[in-house]
Amino acid sequence: MPDTWQRLNPPDVLIYLDVTLETSRQRGRTGSGWDQAYLDLQHERLSHAREHCDFYLPTDGLTEDQVLEKTLVFLQAWE
Repeated sequence: MPDTWQRLNPPDVLIYLDVTLETSRQRGRTGSGWDQAYLDLQHERLSHAREHCDFYLPTDGLTEDQVLEKTLVFLQAWE
């Protein structure tokens, strides 16, 4: 169900981190079965969350520290 995230345990703030398959592979974060079709399926499953997120951050080209920094900046402004 597309809105399960919202009904079971509604978040105070919803942050959606996104990545392309290429970047995910470069980061060594893919396991067996991870291909573009699988990533597309995940994007489809999470489309409702993406549409309703409070903060969307594509992480391609960012380091972990940069993702953290951008997220913290958002959260500080959110408060």
